[in-house]
Amino acid sequence: MPIDRQLVGRVRAAVPASVADAARAVLACGADVDACVSWIRSRRDLLPSDEATPVVASAEGLALHLSDARRSGRRRRAHAEEEEEEGEEGEGDEEEDGARTPPSRSESSAAGSEVEVEVEGAAEVEARQAAHNRALEPLLGGGGGGGGGPGESSGVVGLSVSAETASACARFLQAHWRDGRLELPGVPRGGATNPVGGATPRAPADAASQPARVTGYAHYDRTVSELDAEQQRRNTLLMSNALLPACRRQVPGFAAMEQSLLDWVQAHYRTTVELWYAHALRQSAATLRSSVFAVHQDTEDFSFIEYTVLVKLTPDAPGEPPSAMRVVGAAHPFLYDAVAGAAGCFRADLFHASVAPASAEEHLKLAFFFRKSTQAERRAKRALAETAEGRAPPEPRAQRRKAAPCKEEAEEAEEAEEAEEAEEGAVGAAVQGSGASAAPDEPAPEMDAPVAMEEEAAEAAEAEATGTAFLPISRTKPFRKRSQTPPSAA
Repeated sequence: MPIDRQLVGRVRAAVPASVADAARAVLACGADVDACVSWIRSRRDLLPSDEATPVVASAEGLALHLSDARRSGRRRRAHAEEEEEEGEEGEGDEEEDGARTPPSRSESSAAGSEVEVEVEGAAEVEARQAAHNRALEPLLGGGGGGGGGPGESSGVVGLSVSAETASACARFLQAHWRDGRLELPGVPRGGATNPVGGATPRAPADAASQPARVTGYAHYDRTVSELDAEQQRRNTLLMSNALLPACRRQVPGFAAMEQSLLDWVQAHYRTTVELWYAHALRQSAATLRSSVFAVHQDTEDFSFIEYTVLVKLTPDAPGEPPSAMRVVGAAHPFLYDAVAGAAGCFRADLFHASVAPASAEEHLKLAFFFRKSTQAERRAKRALAETAEGRAPPEPRAQRRKAAPCKEEAEEAEEAEEAEEAEEGAVGAAVQGSGASAAPDEPAPEMDAPVAMEEEAAEAAEAEATGTAFLPISRTKPFRKRSQTPPSAA
């Protein structure tokens, strides 16, 4: 017999069911929608709707604890002691013949729905985050004075870059950052005039010199006040890994600040790092819903990020309250110095947050996110070993290729590089095969594999988001989950 499709749709609107189940119900019960719904519920052993309503109402308003590691709730049933007490009371109420009236299905379902939800209060959350931070950052273990020096307890180490460099970058952003976009105009490479008087053809611009567009993100909701997506789009810039070459080439002061911070981080933490991406932020008392951030970590999407450095590009006005950020569990917040180029460095996995600006003045900040560079570390160690043996350290690959005067020599240099890599791999395999452990400061080769896989996945996601590493005009998507790429706290 034909089945009324509209009736099937009404049944499915009344109870969650597949088209097939709803059609079977219509065949069994006819045009009575209530009878069809009851038929489906009985087949699934569900409570009738009038009995399920009190159960749903009793659970309304209960909060679930959301773990930072897993976005899922944790629940457990009522305490065993309470269940035992209920059982003892039930035994006393039994009739003399030992028969006990079984509970109705609705009563047993309601009892089963009494779920104690493990709710983690704000104080417990902060205590857990503070314990994590203390285990990660030695600076949080002791007392200290104010403002972010190496021996102090804000959890942030103060440093600075050139004020002239920071100001040059700020002027460029103020002039070109409009309506949530930073247009990089490109760097044309004109040809020189030849001896005959004509102009030589213009050399093709490399990828970093081509025009590019840097945009913001609009869906990161860990802001001090309720997120305003449009305002966040206008007050943030996401300088993704694919856009870094263009930013270095075309944004005044960017490359100089990056190099200065690289040298400082590597000297202070005795490790080799490289820049993975960066953010630009407009912050003021008017941006609490967009670029002033609540507690978060800078490793929420890329766990291989090791250090974050926040640079304040604009100076404070005379008498203006200082800009600040805080690390959870620290004795006091970190206060930026008043000058342009004042900066703070902290471990990216620390729970941290902005301190709501007390000043109405707008400030520009640039956040640099660094990851550990295992390849650079191996090269540095090899160079040190060869220097100790009296041999000149090898030049970087790019310099060796550039120095080769002809194609044949460039190919020879490349073959030499491949041979060096093969030699390194053979040494690593020999160490691994012999059962010997790597040197204390040199991780075993297999230890780099998970990080390398994660970095490759991140690079693939970046390429998918941008379409290609470099486009004449490219729009990078915010790659957060709800969330993509965590903004910095300051």
